[in-house]
Amino acid sequence: MARYILEFFYDIYISDNNSFSKKYKSKNGINSDENSKLLEEIAIYPNPAENIINIKILKPVENEIIHFQIKDIFENIKQKGVFKKEFEQININQLNSGIYYIHLVLNDKIISTKKFIKK
Repeated sequence: MARYILEFFYDIYISDNNSFSKKYKSKNGINSDENSKLLEEIAIYPNPAENIINIKILKPVENEIIHFQIKDIFENIKQKGVFKKEFEQININQLNSGIYYIHLVLNDKIISTKKFIKK
């Protein structure tokens, strides 16, 4: 007899000034990371972008190291690094044209994701 386990994960999409935000939720829609509340407001511009994207964390997390990963639509990591301050410029010149996601990572957990388009 086959046995199936179903788990539901919820995503919330927010559109603001031509940028798209995707915030991960844990099982059954319960937020699994208290720090993600502090990173709800993140700006990415311009979008679409040609060579540089600007990332601004509007509500930074104090005394924490935030990493980023840029992934393509197939979840392949194309670029990664560390945020050193609340505002960072990331060179995306080496990326091919297409849709990408930038994941912000805190304590080995993705706490926020933004979608952007590379021209």
